[in-house]
Amino acid sequence: MRVDAVRGDRGPRGTGTGVTSRLPVAGALRAVETYLLRGGGQQTARRNAWNAVREDRRRARDRWEAQVFLDSAVRPTAGPDRT
Repeated sequence: MRVDAVRGDRGPRGTGTGVTSRLPVAGALRAVETYLLRGGGQQTARRNAWNAVREDRRRARDRWEAQVFLDSAVRPTAGPDRT
């Protein structure tokens, strides 16, 4: 990736629309990471590790939601004959 694309300099026609204005934050960070870590192996390892962390967090959230649901289903609610 070119350095001017990472910085968001004007395109060849001078339109003023830099590359970073169209990239989401994650894409911009990935572009900087690519520029700084020229070796693809370390970049791939970091991306895989971050994806594993995100997946673990998603599974933990799913387990928590299931536990809350089961706890609410087991607890008896106060009815007309219960106080």
